[in-house]
Amino acid sequence: MYLIALADDSPMLLWRRVKRLRDFKAKDGQKYLVRKTMAPIDFATIMPIYIGNGARLKRTNEARTGWI
Repeated sequence: MYLIALADDSPMLLWRRVKRLRDFKAKDGQKYLVRKTMAPIDFATIMPIYIGNGARLKRTNEARTGWI
């Protein structure tokens, strides 16, 4: 199970839950935060950033912490 949200500067995130990454239809060039656990987010939580590439998600070398 994966949780996916837009990686924008909004103070509130809306997470979408999908079973597999390929089940999520991403927009080209849009950045997304991806989590694999439902644990609460704290300041030490590191979330990788994925980017939409032809309706698929591709992992980047970027990451964000719980302080968004």
